Parts: sequence; C-alpha cells; structure tokens
Amino acid sequence: TLSQVVRLFGVVSALDTSAPLVGVSVTAGAETARTDGAGRYEVLGTWLRGETHVRAEAPGYGAKSVTMRIHGQRRTEVNFALAPCTLLSVQVVDRTTGAVIPDAEVRPHFQGGVVARTNAEGRCSWSVAEGQDLHFNVSATGYCPLTWSWNVAGTNTASPRLALVGVATIEGRVTDEAGQGVAKAMVTAENGRA
Repeated sequence: TLSQVVRLFGVVSALDTSAPLVGVSVTAGAETARTDGAGRYEVLGTWLRGETHVRAEAPGYGAKSVTMRIHGQRRTEVNFALAPCTLLSVQVVDRTTGAVIPDAEVRPHFQGGVVARTNAEGRCSWSVAEGQDLHFNVSATGYCPLTWSWNVAGTNTASPRLALVGVATIEGRVTDEAGQGVAKAMVTAENGRA
C-alpha cells in the first residue's frame, strides 16, 4: 500500500543536561502528542510511501526535525535531544558614523520572509538554538546589503553589532591629461575606493 499507520514512541530530553523535557510537542504527519513527566511520548503516524517527517518543539529549546523511512514496521522508537535556546540580539549600525539604523530587515539567506526588523535603537532579537548555524541577509534603505553568518555557541546572550555600508553616488567628469572630456568612460568602485 501507499500508506500505513505506525506507532511512534520515544523520549525527548535536553541536549545539555540529558534531563527529560515535559510538554514537548511531537508531530508526525498530521498527528501531535505531548511528552509526559518522564519526557515520553507516543503518537500514531500515517506514513506515506514509507516516509514521514517527525518534529519535536518546546518553548526555550530549538526545534528538531527528522525524516523517517519505515518499511514494514508497526512500532518505531525515535528519541530527540533538544538544544536550549539563546537570545540573539543584534544591533545594525552605519559603518562610517556608527549611527544606529532603524527598520533594517534580517532575512534568512536563500529564503523568504523577514525574521526580524530593527527598532528605533537599531536592535532586534530572536531565539536560536545552541549549535545552530545561522546565515542571514541584512538590508536597509540607503545601504548595501550584508550577508552575515553566525554559529551559536553556548547558551549566553549574544549581541553582535552589524555594520552596513551606505550607498554612495559618484558624480563628476572623466578627463584626459589635457583636461578634455573622455566619452563613454566607465568608473568602478572597489573596496571603498573609486
């Protein structure tokens, strides 16, 4: 058959302490279960063509997903160890003046929507999981976009400052040694120099 029902069970614990986590939401297909006082869960999942995605998530911890391939099994154990979250708070500033940049957008690299937008102090924050590799694009009107990467190490609050370079307009006239205008000249800027 193309689909089958499988009983999925296991324990969800904290990665840093190995302590069981209570109330974790574990989703398999369209079904969701919550862990008990010992971190145990059990959920019936419908497995289409022998494969499904299983996700465990809890406040204060990074979500974890796995893709399972099941062939002929009726009961399968899947344990999760969730990494604690840390608060990542960034400040976006002008590289030249150090002035804060409000309303800057932070977006996942190679993906869609805005994760955060800076406030009047140029700051924005969100929770991330320990050990997570982050790759973001930071942009603001009047500034060149910045691609930024970060590996979350430890569960302390991180507060990097991200400096954006302002967009500049070059105006002028290109002349030869005799002061005569040069037609169809091209001017390029490299590393901040024209």
